[in-house]
Order: sequence, then structure tokens, then C-alpha cells
Amino acid sequence: MNYIKEYLNEIDSGKIVVGKKVKKIYERLASEMDNKDLSFYFDEEKANRPIEFIELFCKQSEGNLGEPIRLELFQKAYIQALFGFVYRDTKTRRFNETMLLMARKNGKTTLLSAIALYMMIADGEGSAECYSVATKKDQASKCFKSACAMRTQSPEIRAIVTKRRTDMYMPSTFSSFEPLSSDSNTLDGLNSHLVVIDELHAIRDRNLYDVMKQSTSSRRQPLVVMITTARNNS
Repeated sequence: MNYIKEYLNEIDSGKIVVGKKVKKIYERLASEMDNKDLSFYFDEEKANRPIEFIELFCKQSEGNLGEPIRLELFQKAYIQALFGFVYRDTKTRRFNETMLLMARKNGKTTLLSAIALYMMIADGEGSAECYSVATKKDQASKCFKSACAMRTQSPEIRAIVTKRRTDMYMPSTFSSFEPLSSDSNTLDGLNSHLVVIDELHAIRDRNLYDVMKQSTSSRRQPLVVMITTARNNS
């Protein structure tokens, strides 16, 4: 299923209302899918792999505990855009950095937690180091705690991922997921496969971003996800 084109069709029909910039992004992505002369192409199988992982193995960690997660169309289109475009020569992902602006109560923590579990477990990267970072440890821990709760609710994930004192660990691939704050003394020397920078608007300088972005430089196809919510500054 091509959720990017489906999402764009819903926008064009007026069933879904988005800003002009969002519409232009998906129009561009849809047009690039049909362009055979580009250095990258859209691989629908790779695009759907994280969606299938999330809906098969990730469970609700609040509300209807243990119920399967059912992604909304905009979430599926976003995931396909991130994971589906790959370079023709290397077969690695085109996109390794994204910023997601999302209003509160739209499931950002659930989405990020599920993506983090996929990147740690099923992205095909050995010793995948995954981190959730923010200016304060409590904020950084929100995504991590949600992922831990998903693990508890999922027998399949619980069978292969261990919860330790400060992180989650997958022994078979030596992969981990850990929350870190900007004042942590362990930011140097990381080899990040995934970095989730939560509440980007609260970061006062770009040092945290620079350090975490640099930590991905040795990976084949890392991902940095920056997310922020709409705020009322009045």
C-alpha cells in the first residue's frame, strides 16, 4: 500500500486539511516516486516494513493496555517517507534527519517509542545504539518509558529485549535504547543509530544537536528525529 499517495489523495479531496508546506512536501515525494532518472527510488517493501512491525508487535502502553497499535494515515505516510526512499547504488536510506511538528495529544510519544523499538530490533543494524535526548532527563525518559511499557505489553518483544536499570538491551544484536539529558557526562563517544531529540523548542543552544548528530557519523543509515509541539508563548 502506498500511503504517501493515499494521504495526498485525501488532502486533494479535502477530507484531510493540512498546511500548504505539508501538501507541497507530499506532492514532491509523490512526483519523485515516478521519476526514474533520480539517484534514489521508492521501495514500497522497505517503506512498509516499520509500519508492519509497529502494528504487529507494538502494543498500547496506556488506555487500552495490550491492544495493537493502529497507525493513522498521516503517521503511515510519514513513516513511508522516512524509510521508503533509498539510493540506487547503496540501497541505504535517502533521509537521515527529520523534524516533526505535532500538536499535543496526537500520539507523538507513542509514534516515537514504536519507531525506536523498530530501529533497535528490526532495522538490520548490529549493535544499534538508540537514544532519546532532551534538555532534562525527565523529558528524555518519556519516550523511553513508553517504549518500556510497550515491551511489557508485547510477548514477542519481551522475549528478545531485556529491561535493565538504565536502558533496554537486545542481546542477540548487542543493541540498546537509552534516555540521555543534555547535562549527561556520557554524550561523548556515542555511536548512535537513532537519535530522538524531544521538545526541540526547549533547547537553548545547538550543542546537544551537534554532539548527537556527530555521533551518527559512523553508521550506514542513521536517523535523527527532532520533534517539537505547538506552544503558546503569550
